[in-house]
Amino acid sequence: MAFVNDATLSLVLPVRDAAATLQAVVMECLAVAPCYFTDCEIIIVDDGSRDATPTIMNNLAAMHDPVMVIHHEHAHGFGRALRDGWSAARGDYVLFLDVGGAVAPGEMARLLPYLESFDVVMGSRMHADKSLETRLINFIFDLDIRDVGCHFGLLRTNALDCLQIEASSALILAELYAKAKRQGVTLVQVGVQSDVSRTTNASHAFTIYSSPGALWDGFNLWLRRRQSPDLETRADRRRPRWRQLAAAGAGTVAIAGGVWLLRRRSLPRS
Repeated sequence: MAFVNDATLSLVLPVRDAAATLQAVVMECLAVAPCYFTDCEIIIVDDGSRDATPTIMNNLAAMHDPVMVIHHEHAHGFGRALRDGWSAARGDYVLFLDVGGAVAPGEMARLLPYLESFDVVMGSRMHADKSLETRLINFIFDLDIRDVGCHFGLLRTNALDCLQIEASSALILAELYAKAKRQGVTLVQVGVQSDVSRTTNASHAFTIYSSPGALWDGFNLWLRRRQSPDLETRADRRRPRWRQLAAAGAGTVAIAGGVWLLRRRSLPRS
């Protein structure tokens, strides 16, 4: 793999209740990033953890110069934590990953070659069937995401400035895909290896599409897509206003139904 000369990488790690895995993942990041970038920083954003995560973060920042931390006193959502990390990033490139997810930091090696041709390189877990949430989001927003549950991607920092992402929930990645498509930001999806033994329940609870904010983010994303002339079909432009509103309501109900199903799936069975 080619070395990226004179470039800084910002690794953004949104976390909540990640005490079991955080230190190990940060140490992996510290070992891997210098293999490809001349400089790096690791930004850990705690979204209202109730375990020892804040203490572990602070200790890591005290022991390792590249590590900086951001604390949310209360939980605001995966998207908000990710956006705050992006805002603090000073690197030429940003890598984001889920510290409790199945993808290891070293998988960035699969994404790096695509940065020569694309602004955004998103990971999708190889050999993974499309999940219910992926199918639901693709259907509602007319996207072609392969794996919406893979929170692993590498971006040019200036591309983030163009996209102006606003979501606070886990739908932030759907917004990223939709806005990249609309604004001509080049995006590619690349297969990455995953290891289910790395996945933690705390991470799943953090990133699941089950917060009230997901409903608002979903409706806002759907409405913005409908208002965008370059994505509307001729049939959409001829559709009466009352039918557009009815479709918006149907989309909201579909998201709510999906959230309900996903919450049931994430609850422990008695």
